[in-house]
Amino acid sequence: MAKKSWIFRSIIFIVIMLVWIFSVILPQYSKGYNASMIDKYDRLKSVKEPKIILVGDSNVAFGFNSKLIEEQFNMPVVNMGLHGGLGLTLHTDIVKGNINKGDIVVVLPAQYDFPNGISDAVLAWQTIENHFSLWSKIRYQDYEKMIEAFPTYLKKAVELSFPNCLSRLKFWNRETTPPPPKSVYSRAAFNEYGDVKFERSKNIMKNRHLAEAGFRRGQISKELMQYLNEYHKYVESQGATLFMGVPPIMQEIFEMTDEELADFQEELENSIQFELISDFNNYIYSETLFYNTNLHLNDRGVEIRTQQFIKDLTKAVKN
Repeated sequence: MAKKSWIFRSIIFIVIMLVWIFSVILPQYSKGYNASMIDKYDRLKSVKEPKIILVGDSNVAFGFNSKLIEEQFNMPVVNMGLHGGLGLTLHTDIVKGNINKGDIVVVLPAQYDFPNGISDAVLAWQTIENHFSLWSKIRYQDYEKMIEAFPTYLKKAVELSFPNCLSRLKFWNRETTPPPPKSVYSRAAFNEYGDVKFERSKNIMKNRHLAEAGFRRGQISKELMQYLNEYHKYVESQGATLFMGVPPIMQEIFEMTDEELADFQEELENSIQFELISDFNNYIYSETLFYNTNLHLNDRGVEIRTQQFIKDLTKAVKN
């Protein structure tokens, strides 16, 4: 009898702990930059008619005027770009399952040697937290990495939670958590399309020499290209179209010669079984068009890139 009572109390304790963790501790990053994925995913699910889906890392989040694209093609646009630390495949996996007939999906990697899988699992936890609809987007091959990273994420969440635990328990209202200060790296920095709307009028980069040129020659991951080719088959099976675009490139730190860049583009085109719609040469910009990194454009850079992208996509769609 005593043993049964101990087991029962243990189960109750575990249940209480899980409820406490998932309801009070986990949503510690709900106002942060990565939490914008929740809003992006909600928009993705809500748009049932044919749409344009932009997929990639922060070069996509900081790189487009989706309203302008929407007006040009008369199709809703969803900007799913977020963070390179997550890897490319988590972004594409989140989109998977919500691609419908007539959709146009454009994947825009900033690098071509991303691993086939989640890069930073702690960052992934900070993105999905207790949003169970996104848990299902984690592929089996990433389970081990996510499980290993959970204690680290939970420790960070607990450290953040203590100042607000009493107010949360008293009011049971996460909105009692003070919002972060006005920042480009907050959930509030995004508009309804998923673009970063935070005003960026000039280049504020420091230590330009520490930046990388977005990708490096000779580093095109065969594993990633194989994944994208399989992804292409899936997109086609849904009656949709997959294209690849290119990231912005800062001229001042780009070291490839014209011949090397042409070889790189040719190698990339030969590695994928769907269309690369853009020429890298058309996306090499002066540093004056960037904001705080070599992948984040300022307001003027966004407009120039968006106009070039519209030209590329128009030509690809006509073809």
